[in-house]
Amino acid sequence: MTVLSVAEADKEADLVVILTPDQVQRTVYANEIKPNLKDGAALLFGHGFNIRFGYITPEAGSDVLMVAPKGPGHLVRREFADGRGVPVLLAVEQDPSGQAWDVAKSYARALGGRRAGGLRTTFPEEPGTDPLGAPARLCVCPPPPAPSGSRSGEGGRKPGCGECRGMKMCSRRSSAVRALPRRR
Repeated sequence: MTVLSVAEADKEADLVVILTPDQVQRTVYANEIKPNLKDGAALLFGHGFNIRFGYITPEAGSDVLMVAPKGPGHLVRREFADGRGVPVLLAVEQDPSGQAWDVAKSYARALGGRRAGGLRTTFPEEPGTDPLGAPARLCVCPPPPAPSGSRSGEGGRKPGCGECRGMKMCSRRSSAVRALPRRR
């Protein structure tokens, strides 16, 4: 494997995946990605904040898509390694190639996210799922039964902890959110 700088990798990439923290994305995009982005390359974000609030404005000729797992990276990796997945939100902001949705769904499947479920949303809608804890909004499974002899509510996981194994998607949260079929 050849290790490249961000700028060098962008010159070759057909798909640029931007997973840096929100607070540095604007600078990385302006200094490293935008000047080196290959014509027609797609941009995939792990979060919609910088597009939503206009800190990053991609060129009109680039597909702009998002696959946002609703859990931290270590949980995404662990669930994938265990043959499961973490629910994902998918969005497309620009689709000049006509292939952005296919790329987003393929990336979500490769992460294992479509095993748990995927919701179609928009870039403006996605950042609003985070402030109150994204797993709490998407996990509607009840906590496991309390061990015998304990008081109700003690023991076991709390709903929305992000650790439940039967995550289900709530499509009533917004009219902009639509469930995608699960994939095994």
